[in-house]
Amino acid sequence: YSQKGCMWRSQEEGGCVFCSVPYYDLRLREPKLVWNEISSLVEKYRADFIWDPSDNLVGNKEWFKAFCAAKPNRLKIHYTNYVDAEDIDEEVAKLLAESGCVSVFVGMESGDPKMLRNMNKRATLEDNIRAMKLLNKYRIGVIAGIVVGVQGESRDSLERTVDFLK
Repeated sequence: YSQKGCMWRSQEEGGCVFCSVPYYDLRLREPKLVWNEISSLVEKYRADFIWDPSDNLVGNKEWFKAFCAAKPNRLKIHYTNYVDAEDIDEEVAKLLAESGCVSVFVGMESGDPKMLRNMNKRATLEDNIRAMKLLNKYRIGVIAGIVVGVQGESRDSLERTVDFLK
């Protein structure tokens, strides 16, 4: 873990309605320490791929930029992680790619704007589409997370989600 908690959940009005994070604070680890741990795994076990299960690697942009800057130049490693679509912009997508990220899990949750509001998601459909385009531009694979069965879900909202995914 490079961090514990969720940037959105740590805010007073924040957190998706289905969130399972049992605490409301966000703890960001020192980027250099994270890279030192990864370097140890590479040296000791010849790891060539890392999965960082933190809730949103890019949620705190200043921390994320420091994380990318702290990566040792000699370290060759690929990684995957979780991100929120609304935090993906050109700079973030480029930094992800340059730092070795090859795929991300994006909690898109639904293809229906009403359902996104019901879930208390910050991201809009436009955010999700923009993020997918930018990540694709930098050859970063996208795993779309979808949640079904939230209050207000209907056959129509499910069809909109399926259409969105297509």
